[in-house]
Amino acid sequence: MSSTVYLKSFFHQLSDVVSELADMFPDDPDFGVFKTYISLLQRTNPTMVIDTFYEYVATKFEDQINAKNEEFVLKYEATEYGSEGMDIVSKIKSYWCVLSSDSKSAIWQYIYILKELAKKYKS
Repeated sequence: MSSTVYLKSFFHQLSDVVSELADMFPDDPDFGVFKTYISLLQRTNPTMVIDTFYEYVATKFEDQINAKNEEFVLKYEATEYGSEGMDIVSKIKSYWCVLSSDSKSAIWQYIYILKELAKKYKS
């Protein structure tokens, strides 16, 4: 497959997970902001997003993602990723304890797929 297919698939998955979270937590306006931000980045600089995800998530936390390490989710502080307003990692973390096991499993699956798409895109 071409890198364009992996890039489009990556954004499709990223948009899907944020949409799912927005549906689960309709009173939280941040997920709508995240959706808009993702859409804007996809149109303006899509390679930056997947490159950043690859470098700072896919390669750095591959073992934790593959193991579905819940303790990692609860204890990791994602302060190095910048703006609190766009910190989806902390937002997911804040809801983690109220998510059902099926919802947690679905989020892990999305993250795993994003990781794999980023790796394939970079290879």
